Amino acid sequence: MSARAHQIQFVIAPSDRHLVAKWLLDSECAADLSRHFNVGQFPNRILPQMGVLIPAAAQNAQLLPSIEAARLKSDDDALEGVTVHNTVHLISVLGHHLEDIRTHAVVLLFDLALIFDKKTADLKKRLPKIALGFQADDKGFHSPVHELFHFIGPAFNAMAIALAAGLECFFTCSDWMVRGICISALARIIYENEKVFVEEDQLSAVWNLYFSLESIPLFSKVFPDRLVIIKSLGLLAPMYACVDTTLTIRVISSLIRVDGKTFSESEAIKSTVKKLFEKIVEESAKQTSSQTIINGYSIFLNILTPKDESAYDLLSWAVENYTVLKHYGKSENVKQGKVAAFPALLDFLSALSNHYRASASLVRYGASLSLHSCMSVCPTLFDSNKTVASYILSGTLDSDYLTSFLYTVMLETLAYHWNRPDIQEAIAKFHREDLKSLNYDGKFLPSALVSSKPGIYPVLELAATQSIAVAPKLLQRAISALDYLPRQSKIKQLELLRLWGAKLEKFDSFLVQAVVPLLSHSEEDIQQLAVQVMQSLMPSMRTAVPADINFIWASFHNLLNAKTQTFLRTVTQLVFHKSCEIRTAVYKLIGASVDFWKSSSLFNAALGVIFLSIGDQDDHCCKVAVDILVELINGTPFKSVLVPLGLVRDAVGSPLQAKIRAYDDLANFIFKERVELKDLVAALSQETTVDEFWNFFLKDAPENQLVRPDDYNYGRNFIHGPFWISLLLSKLSIAPPPLLVLDSTKRDTVPSTPANKRRFVCGFLLCLLPTCGMTDPLFRRAACASCVFACFKSNALSVGVMRGLLEYISQQMLGHKYWSFQLSAFEILKFILRLKLPGLSQAIAFQYLDATIDIAFNSPTSIIKIGALRLIKALLLVFPSGLTTKLGEIRDVVRNLIVENDQDVTQAASEVYPLVFRCVSTNNHQEFYGNLMSEITALEKAEIEELADPLLSSLTMEQKESVLCHNIQALGSIPLPSTALSIIKDLIQYLPDIRPRVRHAALSAIIAQLPHLDSMESPGVIWMLLPLAADGYQPTQQAFYSFVRKVPSRLEQITKILSPHPDDSYVINAMTWEELLLDGAVIHANSRNFSDLFVFELSEFLQSTPSAFVEDTASRYPLITQALMSEIKSLSKGMTGTVPAMHISLIMYNLECFPEAHPCKAPALLVLSELSCIHDSIMPEIMGILVNCLNRDMAPADTCIIEAAVLGLTNICEYSPSAFKQVVAKVISSGATMEGELIGLLYWMGMIRDFAANRVPDLLKKYLPLVSNQRSPTRKRIWCLHLCVELSAIGATEEAPRLFESIFSLLEVIEDEPTRIEIYCALAKVIDVVGPKHPVFRKLMGNCRKDLAKKDVHFRMRSLALFRAVAKHVAPDEIAWFCLHFLADSSQELRMKAKEILLTDNIFNILGIQSSRMSKLPTPARKLVIAETCKLSSVQSLGITASKSKGMESSTTLQITDTLNAAYFASDRRKKFTNYYGLPETMFTSRQQVPPMTVLEVIKSRCLSLPNAAQASEKAHELLGLDTTTILADIISKFTEVCEEIMETMFQQVEEAIGTSDSSEPLEGSIDIESEIHAVDVIANMLFAYDGLGDKTPAFAKRLQQIIEACNNRASEIREGLYLELEETLFFYNDYLDIPITSEEEYGKVQEYKKAKMEATMEIFKLGRSDKMSALDKNKSDLVEILEERSAQLRSLTILALHCASGYGLFYALSSVVQDDELNSALGFLTVMLSNEHRGIRITVVEAISTIIRIQREVANRGKLETEIQSIIARFLELLSKSKETLFRRKADITCLMAELANFSSDKSTRMQVLRELVSLWRDQDSEVRIAALKMTKMLGENEMPEVFEGFNLESEGTPPAEDSPPSLIREVAALLNDREYLEKD
Repeated sequence: MSARAHQIQFVIAPSDRHLVAKWLLDSECAADLSRHFNVGQFPNRILPQMGVLIPAAAQNAQLLPSIEAARLKSDDDALEGVTVHNTVHLISVLGHHLEDIRTHAVVLLFDLALIFDKKTADLKKRLPKIALGFQADDKGFHSPVHELFHFIGPAFNAMAIALAAGLECFFTCSDWMVRGICISALARIIYENEKVFVEEDQLSAVWNLYFSLESIPLFSKVFPDRLVIIKSLGLLAPMYACVDTTLTIRVISSLIRVDGKTFSESEAIKSTVKKLFEKIVEESAKQTSSQTIINGYSIFLNILTPKDESAYDLLSWAVENYTVLKHYGKSENVKQGKVAAFPALLDFLSALSNHYRASASLVRYGASLSLHSCMSVCPTLFDSNKTVASYILSGTLDSDYLTSFLYTVMLETLAYHWNRPDIQEAIAKFHREDLKSLNYDGKFLPSALVSSKPGIYPVLELAATQSIAVAPKLLQRAISALDYLPRQSKIKQLELLRLWGAKLEKFDSFLVQAVVPLLSHSEEDIQQLAVQVMQSLMPSMRTAVPADINFIWASFHNLLNAKTQTFLRTVTQLVFHKSCEIRTAVYKLIGASVDFWKSSSLFNAALGVIFLSIGDQDDHCCKVAVDILVELINGTPFKSVLVPLGLVRDAVGSPLQAKIRAYDDLANFIFKERVELKDLVAALSQETTVDEFWNFFLKDAPENQLVRPDDYNYGRNFIHGPFWISLLLSKLSIAPPPLLVLDSTKRDTVPSTPANKRRFVCGFLLCLLPTCGMTDPLFRRAACASCVFACFKSNALSVGVMRGLLEYISQQMLGHKYWSFQLSAFEILKFILRLKLPGLSQAIAFQYLDATIDIAFNSPTSIIKIGALRLIKALLLVFPSGLTTKLGEIRDVVRNLIVENDQDVTQAASEVYPLVFRCVSTNNHQEFYGNLMSEITALEKAEIEELADPLLSSLTMEQKESVLCHNIQALGSIPLPSTALSIIKDLIQYLPDIRPRVRHAALSAIIAQLPHLDSMESPGVIWMLLPLAADGYQPTQQAFYSFVRKVPSRLEQITKILSPHPDDSYVINAMTWEELLLDGAVIHANSRNFSDLFVFELSEFLQSTPSAFVEDTASRYPLITQALMSEIKSLSKGMTGTVPAMHISLIMYNLECFPEAHPCKAPALLVLSELSCIHDSIMPEIMGILVNCLNRDMAPADTCIIEAAVLGLTNICEYSPSAFKQVVAKVISSGATMEGELIGLLYWMGMIRDFAANRVPDLLKKYLPLVSNQRSPTRKRIWCLHLCVELSAIGATEEAPRLFESIFSLLEVIEDEPTRIEIYCALAKVIDVVGPKHPVFRKLMGNCRKDLAKKDVHFRMRSLALFRAVAKHVAPDEIAWFCLHFLADSSQELRMKAKEILLTDNIFNILGIQSSRMSKLPTPARKLVIAETCKLSSVQSLGITASKSKGMESSTTLQITDTLNAAYFASDRRKKFTNYYGLPETMFTSRQQVPPMTVLEVIKSRCLSLPNAAQASEKAHELLGLDTTTILADIISKFTEVCEEIMETMFQQVEEAIGTSDSSEPLEGSIDIESEIHAVDVIANMLFAYDGLGDKTPAFAKRLQQIIEACNNRASEIREGLYLELEETLFFYNDYLDIPITSEEEYGKVQEYKKAKMEATMEIFKLGRSDKMSALDKNKSDLVEILEERSAQLRSLTILALHCASGYGLFYALSSVVQDDELNSALGFLTVMLSNEHRGIRITVVEAISTIIRIQREVANRGKLETEIQSIIARFLELLSKSKETLFRRKADITCLMAELANFSSDKSTRMQVLRELVSLWRDQDSEVRIAALKMTKMLGENEMPEVFEGFNLESEGTPPAEDSPPSLIREVAALLNDREYLEKD
């Protein structure tokens, strides 16, 4: 290799030159291709050709000119240079985004390596694996690059330096992928060619690699390749470690200091640094002491600086690892466990002594961290360095929390090392107490108000006994710093001095001189600590000189001299007590001690204290302070201040902004009258008093710095707010306390340093700054507003104060890490902007706009984003013209924030977004307009464009809709008339949008643009907006009606509230506030702006604006009604008018664009109708559109469209009656019949009668066949029916018979009850035309009778509906026949419905019965209830009644008529509720209105009404309260024969069913029990009313009795026969049950049964046949069938007997004409039935007898009834006495009956016997009997039977009971309660 003059220092061997030249031909194409395909630089036209470029690379070599090949061969230098050049390019494209390019580059590099080193051919098998690694790698392809150059790197040995020089050029490439690839390749090339780079390159490439680590952030903010550099330095660490010490030290320091390390970077740094440490330690062990070695500890010392905070995360790890490696010498020798101290470590600790007391907290923390790390690996460190303990003890009181914590941990380690359990326990106790103190009071309240805790000091006292004395220099340094420390640090320092003072052996006079002044300190805790320090020095005072002793004595002697102001100072301090009671007492004490203050010349001082205290935040305390202040001022020359002071008192209890306004007015008044009130001003500005208030708010706050909100006690704001103090003392320019207590300069001297000067100028405004960091929004905003008010004296600006405030905002608040201060900065700037100060507002906009935009976009905190957006909003309002140049940037930021996940940020951004476009000018409106339209288009149509736009591709559907809505509203905010029409045309297309939010946005935007249109354009636009008046989306309705009532939008309101700055222009003055706010500058604020500032938020102005939207009926309900049509007509008259002809087609087009399912489609049709009425030229076309809308069937989505078309055509026809004929002609000419046209014709029936009566035959001809067409849907046939009925009523009577027949055929196939009712209503109208003589009419009446006779109440209800329709065409006798059936029906619901129909339809008048003669007679209440139900309660409770059918259930479905609950909103209940919560009545005015009827409702109400139905009279409504029995009796009284005929028929039906009639056969088969129950109930109900009206009453009653007897006899026979058959057939016999045999005959039957069963069984086993067994089973199954049939008959007879007994008993109970003998006979019959076997019959009989007696005793005085009662009771008493054991459960029913009758017995002995019998049955064996006896005894007591009360009287002991005395109930009860086995105690 020969030396050359140029930089390429290698030569290609001659044998390889032709191979390299050929390789170059291949690589030239690839390199050229890579240049075209650089990231971000390749043209779009090459993209389609990528797939063919790579395979063609080999062919391109043949296309090169031969002369070029010759030149490459002849020019040696060019060959080497081009080779290096192409190799570097190929390496740079190894990370290309196309896989083919990466793979081809790998192949070419491998080919070149093969040319230089033939041994590389052996590695060719690894090439596919390496190429596979380049196919997919999302981490930068670094691993495949290392693997590739691990194999081919040695082959490039000759040109390694040249490659390094080329690859270094890519270190500054903007593409991180290229940087990473080149760095990885270079590192591996250096590693594989180590000798070349160490000997020839002198590690220059490694140095450049190191430099690139810190150079990347200079040109790129993307750091993924930083990890690659770190790993590369780690790979090369063995090469340069200790070879170049400077490089090694720099690498270690730089790696540890790397800022913002990721986890992967930290791990890589640890690996690299550990390799370097191992190499350093290894080389150090080899070298002698005279040689220069690297000391790792010196590196650590250099890291401990105030700036390298990022290095501390790895510092502890580095110290520990280096210490361990340093101790063991080699990494192989490292063992687990701790190490011993060694000299280098001790030297390191000695060097740290300078860092322990550093002023920078970060340095102290680093020193403590290093010491802690050393202690962790070397616990015996203290034995070698005793001074460490003193540093640890001092460090535990460090002001930095983390430093103090580390020292506390080390102190615990020391205690363990010293073997001091007491110190360990003290530390543990300290930790427990520290956790207990984690509460608000313990953290924030002053120490005087919190119970003191020992803290860490007891631990330090114990530890100090173990440590050595502190070094003198350290002690002197602590003493010197004592006067310059803040309060908390001073307290900690004094605690240390107390500890070290006790260890002093020699008296320290310097310490005494520093502590003695603190004995008179203003704070008590510091005084106490100073005394304790002096006490700790007492042992060392033995060595003091007399002069020192005299000095100490003199100092203590001066402290004993009390001053007169001590009391006032104490009182002043109590003003800040947390208890409001104590503060109130203090105020009252000051007011009551006037004489004392005056005598001691402290009156003004006391007055100043209470004057400054009116800022008390407790309302009661504030009122007390103000009242006392008024009393004190009354006798002084300060009376003029009473008026504004009264305003302060009036503001107490009001919102905080009202109080601040009163404070500001009072402070301004004092400032204006400061000359007259100079004594008051002097009192208010006394230094001791104002300093107390200063210290209250700022004592624990850092000077010239903002407080940490987490550490600041905001509880003081609830004691005294800083607002009053700051406002008053700032306006009076009171200087703050001096920074240093011993400062001898005057208080009013301006300091020299900028920070202190700012503190001096701002003064007491600084008391507000901590509150600006409060999270409570009310206090924070109040503090921000007060900061601005404090900058003004009246309306004149204090430029110095404002300058200081803005300095705080710029330097500290905007960049503060707490969000509350950043938000307060925005608030203060917003308040200043709202004042519109000349010059200053422009300066704020100029200086803070960019920062605000940046914060709004980049801040991670949502609330800060909101604050920045609100400031931007204020800037846009104040300077709409001045921000023109920044609008684009503001728009982009706000646009991004609209889609934030935080809804509050989205809301704030949505309020700013329209304001941005409101500020556009004629110069830039096209840009903004185009931007909005392009984004809207991308959102709506172009999916590819949307995917390409990063702002749109990641949005959800909801976010896209939100962005679309905001963009649409932004279009409406552009305030330029030139673009208004274009914008409206673009927005009109969104009115038909199905999305409600988009419609609302489009409507709002169009309304905003309407004022910019001329008078010719706006009416047409308003026509297009009219359909949205009935939009179902309420915000859309509100926007429309706000526009109708000319109520400004929210945007318009806010722009009027905050108008632009008077000096606003398109160019903002570039002056800064620093240049404006110079001393002597004069700036005044406008009084109105200043007054508006007391409303903190602009939204509060909007909240006070009443809502103008009134909930009209038409707008509240999106129903298509005539009311909506009228609303549209009125809107069109008031807002629009005639439009030019050229605009009509556009209006029609847009109104027709609404989709079918759109909620505004129907209102749009109404608008079209009204439009045609104003413009006659389009009427035919509109009529055609509306008629076409009728060509559809009724569907949920089409109903509104049909109704709208009907109303629209009606509107046109009302305007032009001649047009109606055209409408009818169009309808008739249509093809298929649709329901829509039927609805329209039904609605226009009145107009057909008036204007198109001649078309009725044509209409009937078209629609009548559809009624009987079974192919048509039922609903359509019904509509055709109604239409034909209405048409026939007009005049086409010749078609009525045919229609009548069609109705009859329709009824035969319709089963739906609501539909049948509709048909009946139509039928009634047709009958009026046809008459009752038509044959079909008789068929209908026959069907009506058949339905009425059916057992199913569903059919009987149907019969009632049909009867109602035809009643007036039926003969009176037949009407009476139906009425009697309906009113006597077994269903109470049907009876009530029939009663309502008969009374309201005036059918009584047809019968010739005057309903007015009916009246309610005085009837017993019990009788009224029974007459209404017509059944005994026992029958209903037993559940023995006819079952309800499905039809019956459907007929009772609840029909909701008041769907919108208007009745509730009009009720007193709602008014009471709303009045309770203070809701205005106007909110419910429109809700009380019943909504208007829709078209369908109007048609249905007309079609369902009966023809010529007379209105029910008022008397008829009154009679609805009558019971059905009374009404039935009135009908029977006139139609007695009809009633008798019905009853006779019913009796025959029942008698035939049970087989008792002469013509009936014996009872066989089952009984249709439901039909017979219905017949019995009808008989009973008619019998109740027939009583006294005919002479057949006894006969009917007798027949009913005979039916009961027959049912009971037949039931008894069946029951007895069943028992016999069951016994004879051995039905219940079982071989395995022990059934007793009672006779020889029975025994023989059992044996025969066993024998037959045995033979059948043997037949199965022997012959395999089952004939005999089958015969036995057949006999048993036949018997089961017979038993089931007989059981069904028995059940039916029993149920029928129950209903007959109920009717029989109620007849005699309700009868008023029955004779005593008949009544007694009936009672005797019922009494006999108590022997019946069925329990239900017995229960019914008991209730029937009880009911008869109760009612008959009330109706009349029946003497024989009492005798019968006695007889019945006596009969049952005798029966119980003789046959009690055989009565079984009958005793329960007999007991109930006797107890019921005993209530009506006047014989005491009878009642006594009944009571005794009841008591005896308490112990019966049957539990049912016992329960019945107990219940009846309780019932008798409740009915106040005297014998029961007598039975509870206590008898004297030994006195036998008399014969006529009642049983001793109390003894019986006590005995039963004591009986454990008695179960009925409850």
